[in-house]
Order: sequence, then structure tokens, then C-alpha cells
Amino acid sequence: MKNSSAKKLNILITNDDGILSEGSLPLIDALSAFGSVAAVLPDRMRSACSHSISLHKALRLRKIRKNVFVSDGTPVDCVRLGILRVFNDNVDFVISGINAGPNMGDDLNYSGTVAAAREAAFMGVKSAGVSLVLRKRHDYAAATELMRKIFPQLLKTKLSKGAFFNINIPDVAPAKLKGVKIVRQGKRIYDREAVKRIDPRGDNYYWLAGEKLDGFMIKGTDIEAVENNYVSIMPVTLDHTSYVDLKNLKNSIFKI
Repeated sequence: MKNSSAKKLNILITNDDGILSEGSLPLIDALSAFGSVAAVLPDRMRSACSHSISLHKALRLRKIRKNVFVSDGTPVDCVRLGILRVFNDNVDFVISGINAGPNMGDDLNYSGTVAAAREAAFMGVKSAGVSLVLRKRHDYAAATELMRKIFPQLLKTKLSKGAFFNINIPDVAPAKLKGVKIVRQGKRIYDREAVKRIDPRGDNYYWLAGEKLDGFMIKGTDIEAVENNYVSIMPVTLDHTSYVDLKNLKNSIFKI
């Protein structure tokens, strides 16, 4: 419910699916009750670009309609442009999504959606990567409504410095959703193929994209939660340290 006495928020939306994505623009209306909402979106598909940032080329930022901007940069570029130029370094929350497809388990290493949320966390802004785990429905309207409902809870939830949310929503009828689970990262199963094909000129080319993604059904993980029709929410950290190995290496002696 809109509270006229509450502080108005500045909310930035981006994605890695590009300006034609079905999942991002509806969030502008859905979250407008909470404050000022604007979207900065890539001009084309940028899926699986991870944390790529444009350091060696000029970037364009173009307003195409009220509260909607398009950039020729990556999702990370869009976050930086949105925070620094559209909102003049005054953003309260960044939502990256709603992505067309899952970002679970090892997907986090590749995902442009997750990278955009990570960049916001780097910049000290609370953030969430949000993905719809597509099945037959492609029901972005239901996913958008779910985000409208849980957004105030995301705002109130305190995370450690630099952490952010990664959220995956099963693509099922709302009545079939069993609830929300706080999860840890699961483990994906990827194809180990580089499919070779021949173009019309007789030259070889290769596809690295595999068949349907799979994953291990490990209890307490994002993959297991979504498979059982729960919305998964995972806190993600920026710290890449392997603490188990760090502890084991304390007694190691490396000579030079």
C-alpha cells in the first residue's frame, strides 16, 4: 500500500535480455508505488556476458520514452550509467530482470543478469537479480506481481556489506507456488560439447550452447527449491575467497 509519509525511493531496472525483453518494463508500473522507477536496458541480447564492462569504447545512452533508456553497453554498463547519469548517484535499489530463464547454481558465473546486480552491490546499492525459470507458461505478469509483493520485504532485509539477492521464480500458476525458500547455490550439469557445423561457404563454425540445462537435486539449494515449486532467494557475496582452502594453506610453505 502506498504510504505518503514514507521516503520515496529511486529504483533502477536493467536486464541482460535487451530492450525487447518481456520481463523488465512491466516492473516500472509494478514498483511505481514505492518511488521513482527507471529502466536502463541493453539495446540487444547480452545473455551470458557475465561481468563484462566497457572500458575501451564510448557508450551511448538514449531516452526512448518516459523512464526508459537504452544503451549499447553491457548490463554492468547499464547499471553504472543508470546509477551515475540517470539518477545522479542516488539509487536505493537495483533490480536486474525479470530474466527469461533460470540463473541458478553455476549459472551465476556466466549470467549478465546476476552481474548487473553484483555491480550495484559493488557500488554500494542494494540489489537483486530476478529470473523466471521458464516452462510452458512464460507468465511474466505473475512473476511481476510476485516481485511487487516481496519488494518491501527485500528492502527491509539487511544483508552484509556488498551482498545481494539472487531470486528464481518457477514458471507455474500462482496457486501452485508453495512459498519461498532461502537457499544456497546448487550445482549445474552442463554439456561438454563444441558442436561443429559448416556454413554455406564450406567453413567450420561452432556452437557452445548446449541442450536443456540440468542440475543436481541437492537439498537446500536453488535448483532443488525451484524444482519443487518454491521461489528461491539466495544471498550472494562478493568475496571469492575459498575459506576452506585458505585455512588448509595456512601451514603450507611456498618457496621462491
